Amino acid sequence: MKRISHYILFILFISFGLYSVPAAAAAPDNASLSSLTIEGIKLDQPFHESTTQYSAKVNSELQQTTVTATARDTGATITVNGMKINSGNPSQEIQLAADSITSITVLVKADGAEKSYTINVTRNPVPSVLSASIKSTGETAAIVTWSIPAGVTDLETVFVSQDGNTLGQVKASDGEFRITGLSPGRQYQFSIVGYNKIGKSGSPVILSHTSSGQSVGDVKLTTLRLDIPLHETFSPARLSYTATAAYTKDKITIYPVGVSGSKIKINNTEISGQMTLPLIVGLNEFKVEVIGSNTQQSTHYIVKVTRLNQSTKSDLISLSLLDVKLNEAFMSGRTSYTAHVPFERADAAIVTTADTSTVIKINGSPIASGTAHNTTLVVGDNHFNITVTDPEGRINSYNLKITRGTPSSSSPLRSLFVEDVKFTEWFDPARTNYTATVPFEKETAKVFAFVNAPAYVVIGNSYAQAGNFVNVSLQEGSNVIKVALHDGYGKQTTYTIHLIRLGSTGTNTNNGKTTESKLVGSVVLKGDTLELDIREKSGTTPYKVNLEDIKKVYSDKSKKLVIKVGEANDSQHAITLDNNTLGFLKDKKLALRLEVGKISANLKSNELPVDVLTLSLKRLSSMGSQLPKGSIPAMVDYQVSTGNHKSLHVDIELNLDLTLENTKRAVVYQNEKLARTSAHNNLKYVSVYGDTILSAGMIERRFNDILGHWANEDIQLMAARQLIGGYEDGAFRPDQQITRAEFIQVLVTALELKGDKSMQYADVQEDAWYYDSVNRASAAGIVKGDKKNQFRPNEKITREEIAAIFGRLIENTENFSYTNTLNIHSFKDVNQVSPWAKDAFNIAIQARIISGTSEKLLSPKASGTRAQAVVMVRRFIEFTQGL
Repeated sequence: MKRISHYILFILFISFGLYSVPAAAAAPDNASLSSLTIEGIKLDQPFHESTTQYSAKVNSELQQTTVTATARDTGATITVNGMKINSGNPSQEIQLAADSITSITVLVKADGAEKSYTINVTRNPVPSVLSASIKSTGETAAIVTWSIPAGVTDLETVFVSQDGNTLGQVKASDGEFRITGLSPGRQYQFSIVGYNKIGKSGSPVILSHTSSGQSVGDVKLTTLRLDIPLHETFSPARLSYTATAAYTKDKITIYPVGVSGSKIKINNTEISGQMTLPLIVGLNEFKVEVIGSNTQQSTHYIVKVTRLNQSTKSDLISLSLLDVKLNEAFMSGRTSYTAHVPFERADAAIVTTADTSTVIKINGSPIASGTAHNTTLVVGDNHFNITVTDPEGRINSYNLKITRGTPSSSSPLRSLFVEDVKFTEWFDPARTNYTATVPFEKETAKVFAFVNAPAYVVIGNSYAQAGNFVNVSLQEGSNVIKVALHDGYGKQTTYTIHLIRLGSTGTNTNNGKTTESKLVGSVVLKGDTLELDIREKSGTTPYKVNLEDIKKVYSDKSKKLVIKVGEANDSQHAITLDNNTLGFLKDKKLALRLEVGKISANLKSNELPVDVLTLSLKRLSSMGSQLPKGSIPAMVDYQVSTGNHKSLHVDIELNLDLTLENTKRAVVYQNEKLARTSAHNNLKYVSVYGDTILSAGMIERRFNDILGHWANEDIQLMAARQLIGGYEDGAFRPDQQITRAEFIQVLVTALELKGDKSMQYADVQEDAWYYDSVNRASAAGIVKGDKKNQFRPNEKITREEIAAIFGRLIENTENFSYTNTLNIHSFKDVNQVSPWAKDAFNIAIQARIISGTSEKLLSPKASGTRAQAVVMVRRFIEFTQGL
């Protein structure tokens, strides 16, 4: 009976849920993490595989982090923000948004299941100082004090400003800043701003303060200038100034102006208007005192002028940077210079010129006078010591500091390398070209590129997974590998790796074939080139080229004779070719090339003279002597001489060591005149006739209203080449509509159109500023009058009128290339084009001279703008003559 009752009781427990059967142990979740860590960041709670939401806070200085996630299942896949990582290994760097929340998602997949973990990281703003206050410490002085919030570690520096002008900076931990030079009884506003170690600022704290004492009005200077530039910008509140004078300046004139009713003394002598004082070599100090009308208040200013020493043979003649302007103007006797370049500049070229008898060294390395010393730049300060030693052993030393800026944001490219290959250049995210030489045995190259998400790279034509390589086959000789970096936001940067694979005998090869080289006498045969090197020879008489030496090595494949001469003053820089040698070159159709340094003179075989030719290419001691004031020389001056053949045509090739765009911008002057030039493959070309002196450099012409404009680069290029100008107020006014006369002026000037047709337009008078340009354009047949024989110079020119002019120009240009697949019928408003302009408009479109105002509109009746005109003229010049 008891056994039956126990059985019934058990059934009741089961039926009414009063008893539960223990469940079987749960199977492990393979789509889970066993550990999760964030570099440099502490999560709000300890990690547990079942917890999927985390948060963290970091200070303002932490800009990036990495995630290391380990999967429970060894076969699971893990992605961090969509990028695959290996279990237990760190991810690519993740950028943390400033003053914001960055979400990091870790996704684990295994056995068809998946689990997502989210970490929200808040990057705090730069903190502000606490308890800021100011109090007077006298009638003209005060002290600002503050404290740092508890636990804050990212408040490094505090800047104090007075009425918008920065007074100075101190360490945040100092807790105070002392102020002097206040006027009694005057009200001021001060700003206290904290900065972290990476230069980011917090919110300012604003303090108002009225200085103690009774106000008698400000007794300050309203103007202070010298007859030489001050180093500092004048401000009535600034009390100390400095300036530098050349040795040749033995006097200085000071022009101070005080507030109304005040009187001024310089070195205790009352003046009226100005005062001229003598300068000694070295430091000169002048005290300028402004005294109030009641003589109870005065303000003292100090002006310190340093007069430089007299120049000697061991002084530099010039110091410049290619493409970069020094902060201080070069001046004989000045020994310290600085310059700033953006992060995007990974290198710089320093050009120094001194007497040819001296030895110049930059950081201990000898450098020839007038040549560019190329150097790499690290982020921050780069210091260069330049010494000039004359024959008597006297040494002058100069200091140059080039500061390279920091990137506005972290570069997406972290590393770029080829396995087991050492580049000639060190890696820098801003450097886009790398070179190396590899042995013959290396048939393939493993190219690695590491990037930050969401960026990705394409190496050659292959997409590179994060942390993986792309294998590239190498041929003997030159191999060019393109690495395209996509930053994930629409911007692309291309990096180029140039690998030279040696031949099987360890020699350099060209397209897989070893270059033949055999030495016979003084002439060497190299491929299709006959080469004569006389750079080590000295003498003042021209070197006579020996025809028999040429004949011994000549082959049917030979195309030119290259003669290399030296740069030194006593080097052989002139050659002579007699009638027989010239006849041989002409008969065999051999071009002649004379090289010295990075300049060469070239003559085609059919342009060689019949009579004796003496050709000279000499480096001069001057640099940029013909360039306009303020230009930046790119090389020393050279002199081309053609002996008795004063009208001989010579093509000059210049290697200015500039980028292609800056090579295009560079100008060349020949015999005091701006030369017509072209650029190709980073080389500059100019044609000369007879004896010529050449100078080359960069002209900086900046306009104050084109930054960010779509035509910015075209305008800068054309202005640098002195083909266009701006207005007296420093503006270019790119979107201003252009008149018919203005457009023709730009076109004729840029194309150097010639012509002397005597036109008879009823509305163009001979004394008009545009008369000559309209006359030349009319003579060239590119402009015509209307039915009333009027040119209408002051009317706005329409886009179809511009197209018609370019259409006529193109029709008169031989072998013009039409590369555009678009034509006039590709645009919806083609019917708005006047019948007389349709053919010309179509030609201009197919020639890529003119494009639509949008993808589908030509806007033929719209007035052309100054920017549109410049861009069209630039395109035409580049397509027909080269820039």
